[in-house]
Amino acid sequence: MNHRNLIFSLIFISTIVSVIPISLLATYTRTELLNGFINGSYHEDGGYMDYPESDELPNIQSTYHALKTLSLLESLGSVNTQAVATWINETQNVDGGFPTVENGTSNMESTLYAIRSLKLLGYEPKNNITEWINQCWNTNFGFSNKPNQSSTIWATYNALNALSLLGENIQSYNSSQWLLSLQNEDEGENLGAFSADDTYELINTFYALSAINLTGKLSDINNTSVINWITSCQNTDQYQANTYGSYRSNPSGLDYSVINCFAAIKSFHLLNVSSINLSNVIINWIIDCQNINSGGFSSIKDGVSSSVSNSYYAIESLNLINGINSMNSSITTGLPFNFSIIWIILIVIAVIVVIGIYIKRRYY
Repeated sequence: MNHRNLIFSLIFISTIVSVIPISLLATYTRTELLNGFINGSYHEDGGYMDYPESDELPNIQSTYHALKTLSLLESLGSVNTQAVATWINETQNVDGGFPTVENGTSNMESTLYAIRSLKLLGYEPKNNITEWINQCWNTNFGFSNKPNQSSTIWATYNALNALSLLGENIQSYNSSQWLLSLQNEDEGENLGAFSADDTYELINTFYALSAINLTGKLSDINNTSVINWITSCQNTDQYQANTYGSYRSNPSGLDYSVINCFAAIKSFHLLNVSSINLSNVIINWIIDCQNINSGGFSSIKDGVSSSVSNSYYAIESLNLINGINSMNSSITTGLPFNFSIIWIILIVIAVIVVIGIYIKRRYY
């Protein structure tokens, strides 16, 4: 090997090694990453799973969360609407309700999500759903998740929303009477919150408020106390950086999460609270819950596990506090490289080449 070949070889090696980091890095918007995560959660049967490459079957809840998130991101055009709608209709049981997964037992949550999904895709649900929902209506005017069970706030929220989407007169069920009785009027840290079992959680208070709002009786609640209670669930300590601005399930909890932010923001929206405390901080906290490696959102900031459901709660929250534009920001993904290590490798290669030339000339 002459000097010209040596120089050419070194230049070639230097170019290849320098290009490697560039080829393994890419720039995307946050929306593009999330779209990729959700589309990767699509199951060939027609529905969506809660995260990509899962061994699970597609389920009704994740399917709605995926569709609604794509809709908020104005990306619903990427969906095979006919295939998804067909899969949803095929999961419906003969009793009129919908199960979580195909061939499962009908439940109120899945029934609402199925109706919402079909409506979102431009399809009308079948006509025998109301009959199944009526089987879950109890004598206290609340609804259960399945027939012959106790009433819950969650099931009543699902039932009233489903009936409303089906065009039924929800006033005839008198559910507001039961729901209004669930607001805590006792002095203490949970004054104003809603509970059917003395367990006070932000998400259940939101479901109660939303259900009462459907009945037109939201003005009958203790508005001030529930706003104060929701506000007390926020972390306003800026020295707790990982949770600053986010919400927990109750004032004594430590479970700060995206779903609790969703519940607080949705509740404030229902209660016509015009200014949410630390709204910009909340936006930044939610954005930081996006997992750059997967593209989906985790339940907490800097979380590892992402899901379609958490992504829905994040995007729905951002949409209500004018933070959806944050998803247009660009970020670089890929493998991090230490260029000093690359140059050390390059020098080692050069030394080996030189030694090889020396040995060849000296002994051959």
